[in-house]
Amino acid sequence: MKKLLTLLSFVFTSFLASAQWAPIMVCDASGNNCTQYTNIDAAIVGSTHGDYIYLPGGNFTVTEHVTKKLHFIGTGHYPDSTVATGISVVSGILYLDNGADTSTIDGIFFTEDIAYNTSSSLKYLVVSNCNMRHLNYSSGSLSNSIVRNSVVRQVLQCQNGVNNIITNCFLHSIYHLDNSTISNCIIANSIQQLHNCVIKNNIIRNLAPFSTNSSGNQLISNLTVSVNSTDTGQYLYNNISAVMISNPMHVSSADSLFVNSDTLAFSYDKNYRLKPGSAGSGNGSDSTDRGVYGGVDFPYQDGALPANPHIYYKSINPSTNNNGDLPVNIKVRASN
Repeated sequence: MKKLLTLLSFVFTSFLASAQWAPIMVCDASGNNCTQYTNIDAAIVGSTHGDYIYLPGGNFTVTEHVTKKLHFIGTGHYPDSTVATGISVVSGILYLDNGADTSTIDGIFFTEDIAYNTSSSLKYLVVSNCNMRHLNYSSGSLSNSIVRNSVVRQVLQCQNGVNNIITNCFLHSIYHLDNSTISNCIIANSIQQLHNCVIKNNIIRNLAPFSTNSSGNQLISNLTVSVNSTDTGQYLYNNISAVMISNPMHVSSADSLFVNSDTLAFSYDKNYRLKPGSAGSGNGSDSTDRGVYGGVDFPYQDGALPANPHIYYKSINPSTNNNGDLPVNIKVRASN
């Protein structure tokens, strides 16, 4: 609560001061000790292990590598949910290297990637409510981590890593997972090199070539979709070398599934909730919907707001009223 009050007090003061820019705030775990920075590289260098880095709306270029446990929290990436704050945009590749175990990243739009160097071995990372080009661990390893409620515009790959959970995400493609779980995702393109994974309650394009070099996987309550006339046959089930297949479904078009989308590719102006009574509605392995809005633990939330309190409306009069008061109306909410 102290951390929340400190952050909100700072934001309120910034508005009253009519600041031309909002600084990056780096706070310790108590929230009682905070330091302002004007760029993300300085914030990373100046932070200590376990600190929280709060990014306001704006564009921040990163070049520094993260070699300690840090918690990055932005304003969110949906345009219609960040009208009052702006979107937190990070340009460049955010590298998480050795020492960054148990870091978290929440509510940020990345123009490029979250990645790390070839010698890095990262564990217990949590990425939530983000939009990124790649989540790219093709050379090092990522293990025991969670990626949830996020958008990966191109490829998520976790080569040499195990025991990861990828859930309630929009993915273009996903490669290189072992002994991991992929659940309640919408996968618009391809799956490759998955071994001994549980793949359940997803909506997946019925694309060929599909699921090459995979083995030992369990396919549970997945729904395949033919996006165009070339998506014929059951490529997912024929090529993924599953040890178990249960309750599969298939539809010939995405338009028959979603409230407002004829494609599986992510777009902010689409609605990927399932139509009532459509295939996949209420018949996942946990009796919730297949796709991102299903599941028990992390169902996708409209707007994908980060967990911290979020200013979604502000109105500040340019002058005082007859009583000498300055009318200010700020509304705050959080995703949990």
